[in-house]
Amino acid sequence: FMGVTLLLDLLQQPGGLNAYLSRYDAAAWEYLVFLLKPFGWLSLAGPAPLLVAVPSLLLNFLGPLVGNELPVRPQAWYAASVLPLVALAALEGMDHLLRAAKWVGWERQALRVLPLVLLAGALAAVLSESPLPFSRSQYVEPRWLYYVDGRSRAVAELSSLIPREASVSAEFFVGSHLLNRPQLSWFPRRWQEAEYIALDLGARFPLSSQDLAIVARLRESPDHELVFERDGLLAFRRQTQPEGESVRQSARRGAP
Repeated sequence: FMGVTLLLDLLQQPGGLNAYLSRYDAAAWEYLVFLLKPFGWLSLAGPAPLLVAVPSLLLNFLGPLVGNELPVRPQAWYAASVLPLVALAALEGMDHLLRAAKWVGWERQALRVLPLVLLAGALAAVLSESPLPFSRSQYVEPRWLYYVDGRSRAVAELSSLIPREASVSAEFFVGSHLLNRPQLSWFPRRWQEAEYIALDLGARFPLSSQDLAIVARLRESPDHELVFERDGLLAFRRQTQPEGESVRQSARRGAP
């Protein structure tokens, strides 16, 4: 549905393509490095499986264009549909390179070098991308993902404070505890109209600087009350109706 969403957004906001493209950052290109590095870049020599992966890659790269950067984050699950094809491409690439080396009389050298290239790529990926203790990766998962602690109990308490019928704009992970309700938006979407705003400032994927600026506005807003704050979890309740909603309700009541 990303492509449909992107097309609708562009139709509603002509000329906004530059704004969408500006959402790309270095992480989008680091994503490609993350895919190719573990296999020593040998996948580039076996393009057939990579061609099969193109649709999945295009869908992942559409993510930032509609405000969802997770598909191009190496630590997200979207890479799972692409990595097996990249591995197959590496095997095919080694075969192609061995055939070429045999043709020029370098088969024995290639048999020694190519496994070392593959091993070097794997070791480089382990050192830079893996969750192992000695890795330099910035994607090491925090311990609280693996056991129930105070944060888990705080999420449950926050969820119990928000009525099921209330409209909510929620950060991605805390929002997963607020499902099965008629109006749930991914923060910062509809944050000005939502009755409740639920946030996790300690989430695995931190909020952007723009989103944090909205949080600062919420803390100072006379129209929003901070009803929950613990362990980086926040919940705001809207005190007044948005101006547009108030006008619509007045019109329905027949007010002048």
